[in-house]
Amino acid sequence: MGGLTLGADPSVLYLPARATFARLGAPGAWYDETRTFFARHADKKIWLTAGESCVRVNRLPLELEAPVRLEAQGLMIPVGTCRQAFDLRVVWMHESRRVELFTNREPPTAPLGSPISLLFRLLGWA
Repeated sequence: MGGLTLGADPSVLYLPARATFARLGAPGAWYDETRTFFARHADKKIWLTAGESCVRVNRLPLELEAPVRLEAQGLMIPVGTCRQAFDLRVVWMHESRRVELFTNREPPTAPLGSPISLLFRLLGWA
C-alpha cells in the first residue's frame, strides 16, 4: 500500500485511511464537521477522528499506538489501527519497503530463514 509515512515516533508507520480501508473491502466516508472517518466491514463499524489516540470499533473505544493524523493527503492512521480493528497481521517487507496486511485465514509470506520467518515460527504463524 502506498502513502507510508512516519509519525513523530519513527517506529510508527501511517497509512492513508480511505485507501487502506477501501483495499480491505471497507470503503468509508469522511465527515468534515467532526473530522471523522467512518468505515464498515462485515459486522464491524469503525470511527476514526483526526487527532484522537482512540478509535471506536462497534462504539467501543480502542486505544492506538499513536494519534490519527490529518495531512494534505488525507486522514492518516497508524498501521496498528488496521491490525487491531480488523484482527490482521502486519508484516513489514524490508526489501520492498511495503507493509503487508494479512487476515488470519491467509498464510504469511516470508522467505524461510529470514528474521521475519523466524518470528512467524515463534508466533505460531508458520
